[in-house]
Amino acid sequence: MSGLGLRSRGCRAQADAVCHALPAIVLGLASLALSVLATKHRYPWYHERGGQRMSGPVTVCHRGASALAPENSLPAFQLAMEYGVDMVELDVHLSGDGQLVVTHDAEVRTRSGRVVDVGTLPAEELGRLDVSDAGGVPRLVDVFELVRGRMGVYVELKGARTGAALGALLRTGAAAGVELISGSAVLDLVAELREAAPEVPRSILFTPGWRLDEMIAACRELGASYAHPCFRPIEPAMVDAFHAARLRVMTPHTNDAAEARRFAAMGVDVIASDDPRILAALKREGRII
Repeated sequence: MSGLGLRSRGCRAQADAVCHALPAIVLGLASLALSVLATKHRYPWYHERGGQRMSGPVTVCHRGASALAPENSLPAFQLAMEYGVDMVELDVHLSGDGQLVVTHDAEVRTRSGRVVDVGTLPAEELGRLDVSDAGGVPRLVDVFELVRGRMGVYVELKGARTGAALGALLRTGAAAGVELISGSAVLDLVAELREAAPEVPRSILFTPGWRLDEMIAACRELGASYAHPCFRPIEPAMVDAFHAARLRVMTPHTNDAAEARRFAAMGVDVIASDDPRILAALKREGRII
């Protein structure tokens, strides 16, 4: 009887200890559940390059390595590859003969001061213009040929009918072996791209004045995968809200290494810069996972 009494008292003591610990256990489990709920919508923070899964954001050279070479030029894209950047961003308009040419503006200025509307000349003639040390205006197909199998391209649609033209170009196989993203600040061009090339991941570039709920709604309406706010500030709460809506986040391009690291710390998916050295440093901080 005495042994049973001791065991009984021991069991009661253990039960009392569990009861006392139970509130802390429940609180801990509740905190864990809240943490999971808060982060369940975050994308796994990695991307794949060369068959390897890498942690950290995708790096994009804005208009090529435009801090080191003329923007939107073949040498700028070549330099971006040499620094190991994941993708280049470029802008497209239509030439006079309906080809996609790489230029930010609808007009280009030659070094002699001549102003040319790119829509008035055929692509071949645009390529011969003396626009910079890098030569004339390249065609998008020239960029695809240069980067094929080595670097992706983020095509920003600028001029009228460029979404349809990109779809037509892709159907020729010109971009085989080139990872693509395409988008625009012009919603009609994003819609045009959805119709012409639904397989291409789309982005919407948002200028100042858009509310967060409006940006999310626009992406949903047009089936965009990427939200690209082209303004500051970029706050963690904004990034979390986009992720909760199942959107990937691109940031405005930055030439400030400290800002690039802050963007990365927020868990954004894509970071762009004119300077490939900033992006190369970010990539070195990533790792194979």
